Amino acid sequence: MPQNVSRSPRVWRHRSGEIVLDRTHVMGVLNVTPDSFSDGGRYLAPEAAISRGLEIAEEGASILDVGGESTRPGSASVSAEEEWRRLDPVLRGVARKIAIPISIDTRKPDVAEKALGRGAAIINDVTGLSDPTMARLVSKARFLADRAKEAMAIGIEREAIAIDPGIGFGKTVDHNLDLLRNLDGIAALGHPVVVGVSRKSFIAHLGGGERMEDRLAGSLAAATLAAAGGADVIRAHDVTETVRAMRVADGVRRGRANL
Repeated sequence: MPQNVSRSPRVWRHRSGEIVLDRTHVMGVLNVTPDSFSDGGRYLAPEAAISRGLEIAEEGASILDVGGESTRPGSASVSAEEEWRRLDPVLRGVARKIAIPISIDTRKPDVAEKALGRGAAIINDVTGLSDPTMARLVSKARFLADRAKEAMAIGIEREAIAIDPGIGFGKTVDHNLDLLRNLDGIAALGHPVVVGVSRKSFIAHLGGGERMEDRLAGSLAAATLAAAGGADVIRAHDVTETVRAMRVADGVRRGRANL
């Protein structure tokens, strides 16, 4: 049965504006790293990364998420200096050329602060503000992280907080499936929910493709189910396909075209 659409849709506020959550948005992933699990090395050169960042915006993403350090299990950590060396030319190259907000995927406060100075509007801290310095920085800006209650306790406004359950980060297949099946409980907390299932290994365990490049169909299936379960933003590598899938999913759920 089509869902009723609220007359006053929720918003996700960020440093340079807000995202109206009247549809399922797509966050396009840009990894400026040599070792990320999905596209490591492909966009390490600044020119290639800038080109892909502009392409992600053109493909219909609502947010560009840029990272300079891999967070895959077993990946080697890099210094803040090296991470910023990778990110700086890319942020310089895309910040003034795209209309969508930029999210910086980092766990280092000094990198986050520099990125905000280069035009980033969202901080995506996969550690959930485990570093007190990051928490203090975020309290002065906007962010994406897991710890909504801790964030509000230090003065970050409710509408600036999005929750990502962290599919794939140190979790078993069963853990991931439980999270996806129970997204409605996370959505009930009242914050925007961001879900990243793109090309994750649990898809292979479900028969969705052993090789990374064969997991598009499985990624879209999981993303569609996540949207139906309450996700507001889908973090994805295959932006064009995911945007189209979310348009169809929203159209079916809401009982109207979403072009």
